[in-house]
Amino acid sequence: MARRVTRRLGIVGKLMIVSVVLLAIPLLTLRYLHEMHDFVLKGQQTALQLAAQAVATVLHGREDLFAESGGLPFSPFEDQSCSPLPLEAPVRIDGNGRDWVRDPEHTCQYQRALSAWDNTGDSIAFDLTLAQRDQQLYALFEVYDDSVRFRHPRHRNLDGSDHIRITIPGADGKDRRYVVTAGEPGPVSAYEVGESWRYALGQGLPVRNMQGVLRQTQDGYTLEMRVPLDMLPQKKIGFAVADVDSEAGELESVIGVFPGVLAKGTSNQIHLVLLESPEIDRILRALELPGARISVIDKRRRVRSQLGTVPNSQMDPHRGRLIDAALETGVGASESGKRTTAASSPIRVGERVVAAVLIEQANDQILALPRLALLRERNAIVIACFVIAGVFWLFASRLAWRIHRLSDEAGRAIDPNGRVKSTALDADCRAGDELGDLSRAVSGLLARLARYTSFLERVPATLRHELSNPLNSVSMSLQNLIYEHPDVAESKYLKSAERGVARIGEIVESLTEAASLEEALRHDELESIDLAAVVRGYVENFAAGCPQRQFTLHGADEVIEVVASGFRIEQLLDKLVDNAVASSPEGSEIRLSLSQVAGGVLLRVGNEGGPIGEEVRERMFESMFSGREGGSGGGVHMGLGLYVV
Repeated sequence: MARRVTRRLGIVGKLMIVSVVLLAIPLLTLRYLHEMHDFVLKGQQTALQLAAQAVATVLHGREDLFAESGGLPFSPFEDQSCSPLPLEAPVRIDGNGRDWVRDPEHTCQYQRALSAWDNTGDSIAFDLTLAQRDQQLYALFEVYDDSVRFRHPRHRNLDGSDHIRITIPGADGKDRRYVVTAGEPGPVSAYEVGESWRYALGQGLPVRNMQGVLRQTQDGYTLEMRVPLDMLPQKKIGFAVADVDSEAGELESVIGVFPGVLAKGTSNQIHLVLLESPEIDRILRALELPGARISVIDKRRRVRSQLGTVPNSQMDPHRGRLIDAALETGVGASESGKRTTAASSPIRVGERVVAAVLIEQANDQILALPRLALLRERNAIVIACFVIAGVFWLFASRLAWRIHRLSDEAGRAIDPNGRVKSTALDADCRAGDELGDLSRAVSGLLARLARYTSFLERVPATLRHELSNPLNSVSMSLQNLIYEHPDVAESKYLKSAERGVARIGEIVESLTEAASLEEALRHDELESIDLAAVVRGYVENFAAGCPQRQFTLHGADEVIEVVASGFRIEQLLDKLVDNAVASSPEGSEIRLSLSQVAGGVLLRVGNEGGPIGEEVRERMFESMFSGREGGSGGGVHMGLGLYVV
């Protein structure tokens, strides 16, 4: 029996699995890209650290650049810097503050302290955020006041309602004062006033350069405004919020950029917001580092000067750590965050740290060139891997197609009965590779098999031809012996010789019939016959010659027309019925039936007998195999009956 093989994976699948190994190359490239990413960032950290030290060295010993001007006292809250943050895009002055990017480092909170004329017990506070862009200083006041009072349009005085006070130190050492007030929510007006903060100077017209919008909120009001930087000759400005709650317009309290109370007429107590230093700006421009932002930050965390921009750098937490390291410990440091790489270095006056230099650069800009080169290499490797995998797949597909074609042609070269139909394969017969060798080897094998099969087919005819003459001679001699010596006619030896001669004749006839049957079937003429009539006639004739069995036929009452050879039908029935008789006990029934089924006619032959063994059942239709001894009438059985059927 043929061994059953379970096919799990073909050549194409195996080659595709091998080609998957190529995917390890882009994976290794990605790992190399990450390692290069870290290497470049660490190298840039070192470069920025050296640059920060160089800038700090230039600023060492310049105490004049970081001294507090005007002899103003320091604020008790040293961490309140209120330095303006740089804007990436301009803000819209509409009073709602929605388009501001809030940063805790640049938002200051101030609460009112009780004053001598504060007798209400009410509280007021405000948050102040400053920003700088295009030579404009932007301010966002978020005032928390339980009672907002607007200016009466008929009142000449400016301090009878809630208002904002602005102090700008002049180049001549004198301060200029402004009051920002509004009669209702919406645009505000700014007036230049004297030391009393009560009346407008000149003709009482508002200042056009200062613009703002006030919007009332549930907790107080919000004010957005902008001031041109050219109005600040010393790059310094002071703010205060005045609160008026009574109908009489009496001032309740004033809070500024320090937590102290402004006494009436003592404006010099306002702590000024210190903007960028022009002198430091000139130094930084000479040390400009392309693609980076250089910031100089004093001990109160105020940005004294800044050059360049870095997107979203305020969001990286390492920025505050680096500033603290330089200002508090006096040690420079460098770090790489998600968005930026930064380095800091302290600025000293003698042994005292007065400020810090912070240099920041976007990681995207640092990694742009190496990433672009590595991505090109990675993409080239990935494309090459896919191309190689595609070539593997095409090669495997063609190889599998050639093998299937060779297999199919080799299978068609031999018919189901084992006879060779073709001795030469056309598939890959001219190929110069291993499949070509296999095709030519199979063709040679088929040619040898065809010659051997032809020899086997000629053996029965040769035996019949060679044995016929001796058998005829023996048979004639036995007849002559009986004619000359009648007394030996009943001799058992003569009877045995006659049976031997008859048996040899039957063997030769059986072999010849089996060998020539297929050739005879190809040349038989088919005709339309009544299969039921043929079977009925055969059963009647066979039953008459075999009285030891009972024969029954079912389904043969109606005409069943088929295209066949009547002689071959009788030959088929002869083998089947003979096998049924030989395998059944005497007196048993032999049952035959005909029934029409889809596409043909079903003929059944049944008998009573013992079960057929498993080995016999698997081989009963093979040539020269027999599972029984003897047959009807004591005929010889060569194992060819069912093979002929």
